[in-house]
Amino acid sequence: MAKKAALGLNDFKKIIEGNFALVDKTLFIKEFFQSGTEVALVPRPRRFGKTMNLSMLRYFCEKTLLRPAHENACGFPLRTAKT
Repeated sequence: MAKKAALGLNDFKKIIEGNFALVDKTLFIKEFFQSGTEVALVPRPRRFGKTMNLSMLRYFCEKTLLRPAHENACGFPLRTAKT
């Protein structure tokens, strides 16, 4: 079954739980942390995923009391990026 497009949705957790199609931009998180800047400017055109990237970053960094240490905030196993 084909995944649905997540038109108008910008919450990472809702998109994952709703089984919507999503372009994987998780390397954005690695790039964000490796930049080492105090302030990050993310200039992109409309509908380019700025809010989605920030939502994904929020869930990645968010701590919850119920999740195991080896999972991120959405309950997915943590993976290391290949360099």
